[in-house]
Amino acid sequence: MTSLPIIDFSPFINGTEQEQKKVAAAMREASETIGFFMLKNIGISPDAVTDTFETSKKFFNLPVEEKQALAWEHAESN
Repeated sequence: MTSLPIIDFSPFINGTEQEQKKVAAAMREASETIGFFMLKNIGISPDAVTDTFETSKKFFNLPVEEKQALAWEHAESN
């Protein structure tokens, strides 16, 4: 069984061009060989992550009719 790659993203944010390319290569490799990866040290506070998950949970707990009212009407809405 292959484990989920965990890639340190901080060199991409704060590193040299060579370090950024190394991070990008690791992300590409994981995407092509496994299909998934996890980034750490991405510069987002734990509180922001928690708030995002809480907001998502509230949205997905809404009745279908309320969620459908927010649905995109065409691809350009994206």
